[in-house]
Amino acid sequence: MPYNNKYDPISDVKVISGATAYTHPDSNLTYILWIHEALYFGTPMEHSLLNPNQLRHNGISIQDNPYHDRKRMTIEAYTTNDEEILIPLLSKGVDIYFDSRTPTSHEFDSCPHIHLTNVDQEWNPSKIVFPNGETKNEIQIKQTTLCSALSTSIYDIDYFYLKISQLSCDNHITFNTKPSFISEKRHGIITAEELSDKWMIGPKQALLTLQHTTQRGIRSALFPLSRRYRGDLFYQKRRLAGKWYTDTFHGRHKTIEGNTCAQIFANKQLFAISYPLTSKRFAGEALKLFISQFGVPEYLTYDGAAEQCGTKTLFHRQIVKHGIK
Repeated sequence: MPYNNKYDPISDVKVISGATAYTHPDSNLTYILWIHEALYFGTPMEHSLLNPNQLRHNGISIQDNPYHDRKRMTIEAYTTNDEEILIPLLSKGVDIYFDSRTPTSHEFDSCPHIHLTNVDQEWNPSKIVFPNGETKNEIQIKQTTLCSALSTSIYDIDYFYLKISQLSCDNHITFNTKPSFISEKRHGIITAEELSDKWMIGPKQALLTLQHTTQRGIRSALFPLSRRYRGDLFYQKRRLAGKWYTDTFHGRHKTIEGNTCAQIFANKQLFAISYPLTSKRFAGEALKLFISQFGVPEYLTYDGAAEQCGTKTLFHRQIVKHGIK
């Protein structure tokens, strides 16, 4: 459809799934961004246009308000391995944008992928209903017919309930509320005695079972829930057995891409891989990418550098999050 009837609309526009490469300016790591249900106008367009609401409809959080006094403009997305990435947005005049490019074959095969729009659902803007467009969180009652017995004022409360119980009218009532559940405890606690009774095993075996059982893939919260929680898909990440080692290698010269060092991961089976970094403070980003590509090392040896041992660093958060010993 044209914006003005004075010119003809473009016909035969294809709906495609396209990918673009994005390199994070801080970590220098590259990601493949997928846009599904996109309109392809061919090569004459020098840039791509994204519909922010199409991304939000897929659960992507976007802060594109340049006048917000506390939050910077970003796109908060997750890779297919559930790793979080913040894409900072830039501005030129009234345009909000981020830089991307055509990915190489190597990048397409090796870099993490992010689906900005829904891959399984058709995008039809005319049929989309925004959450704030209707009072979905409130009870909506629609009555197709009026009950004449309630048309008069009733002051006696007992008589009121009696009359309602005798009504026989064809009413259509629609309740549109979110389900809620009540829980007094956040974590379920089971003792060795309870496990012994349920599994019909001895107390000693029950105690050993609890000591050697992990809780990976469990997400707990206090009910009722008031937001949508993303799943920490620990059970989908491969666990790398054996001892692994990592260290930061510093080069003598800065590369063309602006890298000054590299984070190296290796084991005794002669496996080794390095991740170029612009600064050693991005060691946590390298560990995050290593886990995303290969898996979680069971044992990881590293030195006492502040970038790796600091309790508030991304490197240490990855160690705690994935239970690396």
